Amino acid sequence: MTCLEAADETRLPWWAPCAPDLSIDPGPHPLGAPHSFRFTAPRVEPSLHLPWLESRLERPVRVERVRSLAAVEGDCVVNCTGLGARALTGDTELRALYGQVAITEPGEISPDVALGDERNEASLMYVIPRRREIVIGGCVVPSADDRSLAPDPELTDAMLQRVRAAGLGPGRLIRARAGLRPYRNTVRLEREGRVIHNYGHGGAGYTLAWGCADEVRAMLRHVDASTRCCV
Repeated sequence: MTCLEAADETRLPWWAPCAPDLSIDPGPHPLGAPHSFRFTAPRVEPSLHLPWLESRLERPVRVERVRSLAAVEGDCVVNCTGLGARALTGDTELRALYGQVAITEPGEISPDVALGDERNEASLMYVIPRRREIVIGGCVVPSADDRSLAPDPELTDAMLQRVRAAGLGPGRLIRARAGLRPYRNTVRLEREGRVIHNYGHGGAGYTLAWGCADEVRAMLRHVDASTRCCV
C-alpha cells in the first residue's frame, strides 16, 4: 500500500533505510503538514492475518494462566506476554499506553493510500484503509493497567472531526475500538537463560513483528530440532 507520512522538513527520517522507494512528495500533506514522505509498506488486516498465522502453527494454541516463567514447560520459552511481562519479570520500564480508533465505512476516502501524522502525540492522526472499512486514529495516553477499555465517545468524535477538518470524507461510523499497548522506550528482545524476552512494542506490534520473529529465530538457531519451545 502507498503511505504518505506528514513531515515538517525534508530531512529523511531515521527509518528511511527500511523504505527503499521513499521519496518526498511536492506540495503539502493531505493532513496539513508542509511535506510528505511517500513509500510502500505492507498492510495488515488483523481479522485475516492472525487466523492465517495460527493456521501455520504445528500445534494448536493452548490457553493457560502463567504466574512464573520458570514454571513454564519446554526447553526454551519465548516471553511475548505484553503488559503481563511486568509481573513476570519485574520490568519497571514497561507501561501501558491507551489507544483508541474509529472504524468507518470508506465514504470518500481512497482505499489505496494510508495517511499518517505523528508529529505531535497530542494530535496524532492516521487513516488506514482496509478492504471494506477505514481505520481512523488515534491517541497515546499513559494509563493504569486497569483502565476501562470502553471507547470514549468524545475521543471518537475528536478523531473524526480532525479528519473532516483536513478535507477527508469518512463514511458512517461502524464501531470504535480501544486497548492498552505494552510500551518500553526500547523493545526488550534478548535471551536470558532458556527464556527469550520479546515485548514492549507499543503501537508498532505489526510493524515490528516479522523483524522481531527473525531475531528470535536467530537466537534459537543453535538449538537442535528436538527442542521444545513454548511461546
